Amino acid sequence: MKRIFTRILHFFLPGSNLKTLLLSALHGLWMIAFSLIWMVQVNMFDGFDFMSSVMDYRDLIKKDVLNIQNENDLSEHFLLINSSKSNSILPLDNDNLANSVITDRRKLAETLFVLDSHAADIRFVIVDIFFESPSADTVGDSLLQEALTRLDRKNKVIIPEVYLEESGEMISPVFSAAGGTSQYKSAFMNEQFLKFSCIYHDSVKQMVVKAWEKISGERMEAHRFGPLKYYTIGGKWCMNTMIPGFRYTPADLVENETYYQMGYFSEYFIGKD
Repeated sequence: MKRIFTRILHFFLPGSNLKTLLLSALHGLWMIAFSLIWMVQVNMFDGFDFMSSVMDYRDLIKKDVLNIQNENDLSEHFLLINSSKSNSILPLDNDNLANSVITDRRKLAETLFVLDSHAADIRFVIVDIFFESPSADTVGDSLLQEALTRLDRKNKVIIPEVYLEESGEMISPVFSAAGGTSQYKSAFMNEQFLKFSCIYHDSVKQMVVKAWEKISGERMEAHRFGPLKYYTIGGKWCMNTMIPGFRYTPADLVENETYYQMGYFSEYFIGKD
């Protein structure tokens, strides 16, 4: 009986054995369970806390169990600036029912002016802050618009827009600069299952796509052939959805080594490279 089973197994899966079959089956079950848990998290919550925990456990297993130490090259490729501790208050008025905490526009403008002065050494600036309304500091807002305009003229910056899926309306920020959506909804039930869309709803491009287009000079376009959608770059077919790889994890974020607080940022941290 065992010999018959082995022959059948080798006929359909040449080179395999019972051990690899069991391991593959267990891996498949694990991926199904993991995917279902992720789908629940994304559709009921935002999914980020869950994925952050997954990355933490992955790091724990790699570094402390398997003793695999990856070299952290984050600071060699990216300059990360944390604005979450540099805030100001948008006070209560007729348009705001409560005091709101927003990014300090004046401090952000100062930071962008520093980056603009080193624009030749910086490939691109992504500002992942949605500017929904003006601040109480009109001078700070004017300075921020000037900084964004300078970088935008050099094709060096992009800021977020928000697309409302229910109404199909695009909400633009109060500042003028190149924009793209910054919406990380990673799963659509029965449509694209755990994949990230570069372009969605036929024409809405994500910030990363717009940034890549400005850096590379290429363009990604959406097309239709009857009911079928397809996408091209430079006239060649390309994929629109992907499962992005996680090059870096929360463990790679070390203050004053791989990222800096905006309140203490100066051109000293840009470095020569």
